[in-house]
Amino acid sequence: MAYSPKSSLVKTSVHYSADQLWAAFKPMTPPSQYENAQRVFKALVPLCIAFDLDEVVLAAIIWIETGAAGSGLPFRSEWFVKYFNLGNIGITGDPAQNAAAQKWSTPEDGVFGLVAHAVAYAYGAKWANVWDTDQYGKPQAWDKRFALVLEEYDGKPLNSLAALNGRWAWDVDNNYHGKLAERANNIVAAIGDQSPPVETPSTPPEPIPGEGDPMAEYNYNNGVAPPWIDYVVAESKKFAGNIDAALHFIAAVVWHSAYGTLVGTTGWYQAGNALTDTMVGNSLDGPSLDGQIRRFNDAYGYRYAWSSGPVSNPIDDAAKFLEIFGPNKEVVNMYTTAMERSCGSTVATNPVTDKERASRVWWTAYHANRYGKYLYEKTGKHLFTCDTFPLIPSQNNRSFIIYHGEINADKRTSCPDAFVRADIDREIADIRALMAKWQKGADTIPPQVPPEQIPTYAPVKVIDQLQAYKDKDAAPSYVTVGSDRFIFVNDRVRARKATPRYQTANVDGLKIGPDIEKGLEFAVLWMFWDEKGVPWMLTPYWTRVLADDTERIADAA
Repeated sequence: MAYSPKSSLVKTSVHYSADQLWAAFKPMTPPSQYENAQRVFKALVPLCIAFDLDEVVLAAIIWIETGAAGSGLPFRSEWFVKYFNLGNIGITGDPAQNAAAQKWSTPEDGVFGLVAHAVAYAYGAKWANVWDTDQYGKPQAWDKRFALVLEEYDGKPLNSLAALNGRWAWDVDNNYHGKLAERANNIVAAIGDQSPPVETPSTPPEPIPGEGDPMAEYNYNNGVAPPWIDYVVAESKKFAGNIDAALHFIAAVVWHSAYGTLVGTTGWYQAGNALTDTMVGNSLDGPSLDGQIRRFNDAYGYRYAWSSGPVSNPIDDAAKFLEIFGPNKEVVNMYTTAMERSCGSTVATNPVTDKERASRVWWTAYHANRYGKYLYEKTGKHLFTCDTFPLIPSQNNRSFIIYHGEINADKRTSCPDAFVRADIDREIADIRALMAKWQKGADTIPPQVPPEQIPTYAPVKVIDQLQAYKDKDAAPSYVTVGSDRFIFVNDRVRARKATPRYQTANVDGLKIGPDIEKGLEFAVLWMFWDEKGVPWMLTPYWTRVLADDTERIADAA
């Protein structure tokens, strides 16, 4: 059976099995959500059979509504991962309404909420003809918005995909019904010639009337700073900048190798050379200093260290950082904290010790937890947690950990050294475990669920003629490359709408990362007009965005 916008939510014929639906969804599902997705389908099919609903249509709704923005792939949205909201029920885009939306505590509870919502649409005021409250509990408990659907549409059934358009969800293309039909047909095609659909229901999941206990929120107030010893650097010493402490936040930790011992380098810093924030000792310093943290500057104070600069041909997470916080290149020092490690003067010879690792893990986790709290207090959203570390999905999936070599080309492979780089996976796991203990009271490492786990993007492409000015303090008013003239703007803008990131190359549709969310601010360096006269902006990460999708920030310098 082919699906179309005229297709019904009601299905009285044979049904597909949970295993068949899972087979269609498995290639699209992030491994961290395999178990939850399978539990969803095992709960969904028996309920669809019991209430004469089309499980393929509901699976299509799940596909759309649990997708990460711009990915087209299911089981990734924050509202599913945290709260098992399978239909984006109550998620309107208004922060206050979103925060008040219903939360379910298990995948099975989330399925009951989705099915109850679908019953309200499919049967309207006659819902009691199919829903046995003695057996399944009250649908109004499973779905808080159940009564609102009946009230909004006067109890009339809205039993077609077309009827869901603009009602269940608003679609930017006014084609929610068409997209549902397309996905439903794709699901059936993916099932293909597997075993035939089932005609008799399996035992429905045992319901627990009510919505279930609310999912635990992240608590950012349990983070504890590691112990350190302060080594004061005189005010008159160089290699530091000044900043308003009230506006000083830390958005990344930069890992360094000092190429000297803890004691020797302490004297170097106190003499006013290349001030850093902290340094951790290891085997190079002897057992008594292994793991000791020495602090030379308060990362949240009125002074910021200069050890992570200057910027020279930034790549990867450093370039993403500059796109978000630039174009002032000093942001790599202003809004990061640097941590050095003791290391041989020319070539690293000392592997990471357990005590050194524990100190760096604690230090990094402490700042990551503070930044997660900072974002939550600004937006009301959990944008950076133990579940996404080290990535920050809303910031082009950049890592909170930046290697010094990503900022400065002269340090590309040497800072931090090879021993630290080889230890990165272990340290990330330990950081996530510590953050989970603080934020969720968990004793195990949480499953990592960043939405970019499967989506892939085109590689970044640079324009060599413009790259020559990327590290300079000034650039010509314009640079001509072929038939294009690039105007130097060096400014900050705000996204007026969800703004796609494209390659700088003249190829339409090649995205290099997730869309920039509406309202987010970012840096732009150059502006040009294509052959059709359409204006574009280029960012420090070589993102090409439509100029009309942005607005200049009035107070940008």
